Amino acid sequence: LSSNIQINLKGDGGTYVAFDCNGFKSMGVKAEVEFSQNIFIPEKPDGTLDNVNTLKSTFNTTLYDWNDLVVGLDIPPFQVKGLKGIGFNVKHAVFDFSDLHNAPGIVFPKQYQSSYFSGGTNVYLWRGFYLQEATITLSKEFKSKDSKDRLTFVTQNLLIDGQ
Repeated sequence: LSSNIQINLKGDGGTYVAFDCNGFKSMGVKAEVEFSQNIFIPEKPDGTLDNVNTLKSTFNTTLYDWNDLVVGLDIPPFQVKGLKGIGFNVKHAVFDFSDLHNAPGIVFPKQYQSSYFSGGTNVYLWRGFYLQEATITLSKEFKSKDSKDRLTFVTQNLLIDGQ
């Protein structure tokens, strides 16, 4: 994708394109996303940096129509280069470009309005970014006096779209 983000397609049968007599049938993509340490650095459980390895995540998706792309992935704990001591952990981040279905577990707020919903009822038309959960852990300087644990914030069911 760029000099700092690389997608490595897996050659174990999970990445393929299938055609039949009528043309395109399906496509599967099994891949690993690798982030350069120029942007993201893996974080060890104790909050220190893993300066040896690169941050990696995997995804696997299958689509049967060009308007049916949904990619979800988890990203293990990491820190953004330049934000010393601030850790992030991403659980179930989804890029939804499908008109046919949404990712499992997606939650829309009760009053949520979107032009993607046909008459407010067809949620499958929604397109955007969904984040089930992200944890942000501040550096040790922000911990409370009575705790040895770093201060942590959690966001859940975050939606980003064209609204």
